[in-house]
Amino acid sequence: MALSIAALGSVLAGVYTSAMPSTAPEAAQESIANAVLLGPEVAAAGREAFSTAMATGSWIGAVSCVAAACLAMAVLRSKAPRLRCRPRCDPTAVRSAARSPGRSPLSRRSPDTTEIAGKLQLLHAWGR
Repeated sequence: MALSIAALGSVLAGVYTSAMPSTAPEAAQESIANAVLLGPEVAAAGREAFSTAMATGSWIGAVSCVAAACLAMAVLRSKAPRLRCRPRCDPTAVRSAARSPGRSPLSRRSPDTTEIAGKLQLLHAWGR
């Protein structure tokens, strides 16, 4: 991030210096603040050069952001193939379960009441 700020600052300074008229004093070519202090003619040239530098820097920054986004998308995009879900059961069993009332053939077998009653009797007898 700091490197990009420094690069854009260098671009702005270079464009500002080159956009200033060669007849402007050297102090005005270094800074917009100095240009404003040197009089109205130099101040107008300084403002024009500053506007040109900001526009150029903004375009370069925007293009750099788009290029970085494209690079990130190309580098970070997943190369792994997408997995497709496989059905865990036979589709015909699902259809037949939907048609017939009662238990689904896909669910685990539920114990019936006689099994439960028999286990309860064993537990009761064991506890005596």
